[in-house]
Amino acid sequence: SLDWDIDIALVEAGSNRTYDTDDVTLNFGGFALPSTLDRSDDSELGLQIITSVELRRPLAVPPGAIGRPSLFGRLELNSIDAAGSRFDDLILGARGGLRFVGPTTTTILAPLTSQRRIAGERFEDTVGLSLAHERRFSSGLFASGAATYSDIENDIRDDQSGHQVQLFLSLSRSIGGRSAVGVSWTHTDKSVAFDLDNARSNTLRVFGTVETGNGFAFQPSVFVGDKHFKTPSPLFTADPDERSVGADLRIEKRDLFLFDGFTPYAAIGYERVSSDVDAYSYRSTDVKVGIERRF
Repeated sequence: SLDWDIDIALVEAGSNRTYDTDDVTLNFGGFALPSTLDRSDDSELGLQIITSVELRRPLAVPPGAIGRPSLFGRLELNSIDAAGSRFDDLILGARGGLRFVGPTTTTILAPLTSQRRIAGERFEDTVGLSLAHERRFSSGLFASGAATYSDIENDIRDDQSGHQVQLFLSLSRSIGGRSAVGVSWTHTDKSVAFDLDNARSNTLRVFGTVETGNGFAFQPSVFVGDKHFKTPSPLFTADPDERSVGADLRIEKRDLFLFDGFTPYAAIGYERVSSDVDAYSYRSTDVKVGIERRF
């Protein structure tokens, strides 16, 4: 079988962060010296296209076997194009492997690879392995988890090459067949030489879906997170670790179809990040308006 998804949206390309300040005090040989960070806050209207194509082929099983194994391959694209090429961002990915679907479970083991290009220049390549498992319960409960390991090769800076481990757990429950509520936890541990990327982070999110009788579906979520820098720069005079809190809302009009089957949606997200280094505290807002289709 063949599955194809596509999402086309207008987004803000470039910086969406408003920092508390650009002034920072740095430690030079025991002396606290004021400095000013040179950061761009430029942004442009961009077009984002997210699409994926997945092909599955069942494997032969003996009569009476429980479960259906299959091989699958998946190609993914996430592209942002703006008027100027400096904000262009392209991620191409591929994964493929074994999927086993049982009466109440699904297990997936897949090697994966990706390449990212920024402003038309090759930026980063990854190669890794992912293991995911899902279980469905008769009560309407749905549990899932995934573990991914990736080797990272940065084509711009050697000190941003290394590896990353990501863990994901989620538990959700259907309510009345038209709504759902759940909670998820994401843990990311990135190990590179560059101190601002060599970090461990956690995000706890509570999410839900509510479908109304007039075709609208509301998908709100709230989250808290933390980011711990494993080897902070000795130049900092305070702890750069970050604490974050935020919320997202996506609204879909599921009974309205445009351009031969596309569903319109709008999404907005807000995040507040706080650090003892004021120059790394900021607010960010994301707004998307788009259409999507699942084939």
